[in-house]
Amino acid sequence: MSKRLMSFLLALLTVAACNTPIAHAAAAGTEDTTPPAATETAEAEDPAAETETPEDPDAAETAEPAEEAEPAEAAAPVYTSTLYVAGSPVLAGEFAAVKGSNYITLAAAMRILDPEAVVNQANGVATVTTRGITIKAALGSLYIEANGRYLYVPNTVQAVGDLVAIPAKTLADIFNMDARYDSAVGVAFLEAVEGREPVLTAGDAFYNAYDLDLLAHIIYNEAGNQTLTGKIAIGNVVMNRVKSPLFPNTVEDVIYQKNQFVPRGSKVMTRTVNEQSWVAAKLVMEGAVVMPNAFFFNTKGLKGWISQNRTYVTTIGNIDFYA
Repeated sequence: MSKRLMSFLLALLTVAACNTPIAHAAAAGTEDTTPPAATETAEAEDPAAETETPEDPDAAETAEPAEEAEPAEAAAPVYTSTLYVAGSPVLAGEFAAVKGSNYITLAAAMRILDPEAVVNQANGVATVTTRGITIKAALGSLYIEANGRYLYVPNTVQAVGDLVAIPAKTLADIFNMDARYDSAVGVAFLEAVEGREPVLTAGDAFYNAYDLDLLAHIIYNEAGNQTLTGKIAIGNVVMNRVKSPLFPNTVEDVIYQKNQFVPRGSKVMTRTVNEQSWVAAKLVMEGAVVMPNAFFFNTKGLKGWISQNRTYVTTIGNIDFYA
């Protein structure tokens, strides 16, 4: 080979070596000192991805509201007594059931309603002074006196232990309370009512004086020597007639109706009336009823128009009653 040809070939080899890519050098184990390409920043997080998309206001308005948690049910009250007065339980031994009615001692009632009340009991008679009124109850009596009123007690005043007790319902009447029984829990409640007077209206304001006088006199004239129940029964006959469309509608007109009780101006209506007849008249005006469906009466065993034409109801003492 000529010298000139060898020089040409050597020159070609030198040029080839200078044009070899750097990557080839790296692949051959040569350290790559080339700076990273600008496109490698694509590996960083997308700035647009870092920006939070604002919520759609319309979407927020139409979103379903979260369901509210239901409130926990209140625990059922636990009752420690079957009788409550003004929210306080009446203790065992302070009340008792008598023929289906709760009786509460006056001492227990005042312990709850008026701790400053004066309560006295002697010989089976309890007297209470409270809230400007006097209450009097005697064992075995068919009535209770309170603020000049006479309240009927069909099963009589009772004793609970050694103490005088009255029906819870009558206690409610005296103090203008509501009385209710909750059969679901078996508890009776006496509860004060906002706006009511603290005690019942006084007798002088409650009773119609004229009607009371007429009723007391006719009771005395017809049954002055009979039991209190017999006296109440006579008063019931008068009031039954007042309520019936078959008779006059006032006490006065019923008593003075022709050929019935007494004529107007009769001296029997001016007699002095005994105390029990007054009591019976007041009890009747309070609503006491022992003879709900009788309109006539006669002396026991007497034969006449009434016994022959009217339906016999019953006999109380020495008086027969007819419908």
